[in-house]
Amino acid sequence: MTDPISTAVTIVGLLNNALGLLKGTKELAKNSGNAELKERLSELQDHFLDLKDRILDLKGENDKLREKLDQQQNIRRSGEFGYFFNGAESDPLCPVCYERDGKPIHLPKAIPWSGGIMRLCKVCDHQFWEKPQQPQGVARTRSSWME
Repeated sequence: MTDPISTAVTIVGLLNNALGLLKGTKELAKNSGNAELKERLSELQDHFLDLKDRILDLKGENDKLREKLDQQQNIRRSGEFGYFFNGAESDPLCPVCYERDGKPIHLPKAIPWSGGIMRLCKVCDHQFWEKPQQPQGVARTRSSWME
C-alpha cells in the first residue's frame, strides 16, 4: 500500500512543476498579445493554486489523524483498577473521559478521603476509589425521651 503522505508530497511536487510551466506559458502569452489566452492561463493558475492548497490541507489533516492513531495505539488498560495508561507513563488516564470522549485525561494523584483512597477526575468529576471508604459509625447516645 502506498504511503498517503509520500503520495501527497509527490502530488504537490507535480503541481509545483505544472505551476512553473504555467507561469512560463503566461510569459509567452504576454508576448503574443492574445488577451483571451492570458485570461484563461490566469484562471488555470488560480485553479492549480486552489488544488495545491486543498492537498496541503488534506496532508495536514492526515498528519493529525496519524498522530491521534499512534497515540491510541500506545494506550493500554491494565492494573487492578482498570485504568488506562499511555505508553510507559505511570499516571493513569480517566477511563470515563477516554471511553466516552476519546480524550486521554490524566487523573491526579490518589488522595486519602473518608477513610479510603480515591482519585477525582478534574474534567468529568468521576470518583475512582482505590481503597473503599470506611463506614463512619454514628455515635448514638441515649436521649432523655427514651428514659
